[in-house]
Amino acid sequence: EKMESMRLTPTWMEDFGKVAISFPKNWWREHNMSAISIDQLGEVQSWWEACSGKDGDGTRPTLAGFVNGNRSSSLKKIVESNPDDIFEHILNTITKVYGVDVETLGYDKKKCSDAKTSGSPGEDGLIVSKGGITVTYKSWKEDPCTNRQNKGGTTSYSTTEYGDPWLQHSVGPLFFAGCEAAYGSGHMDSAVVAGQRVSEEVEAHLSRGI
Repeated sequence: EKMESMRLTPTWMEDFGKVAISFPKNWWREHNMSAISIDQLGEVQSWWEACSGKDGDGTRPTLAGFVNGNRSSSLKKIVESNPDDIFEHILNTITKVYGVDVETLGYDKKKCSDAKTSGSPGEDGLIVSKGGITVTYKSWKEDPCTNRQNKGGTTSYSTTEYGDPWLQHSVGPLFFAGCEAAYGSGHMDSAVVAGQRVSEEVEAHLSRGI
């Protein structure tokens, strides 16, 4: 019954995607700019610094942002036409949102012909590297392991009901947390509630010396 409950429970953010763009240098800090930016028109509505690329904080300076269900359809069309095109699309978005040119980003036009593409959005992610910059796009909406389609062909995100008791049951020393295992509609509050529950369960388990 636990496996069936896991199979039938939608994954939080199953309608979303995430874009990351990595650079050869941390150009926003070099120019005393905030990495946080809001884009009302693009597919990625907000950007932030995912990695600074310094002092062990990631290997490369990286900006990242989420793509919601409606806007991910736009990126899907771009990828279906030509996967490489998502690189230019995201690069152009960054230059417009932050008001900088590609040279400021560390883009090396001499290496433009050396584009490397691998993966796909619905699996481990589509990765396109070009001119010293890498764009990665992961779509949970296209991932069969995170997006359960209903009979009408649409996702069940809007009707999510979390908190199935079977998801909260441990299996031996294996404990289950996550917003899907707590009552509510997901999001961070439910994740915190689930984490608190599991921490108490683990502490009790260890105290018994099992």
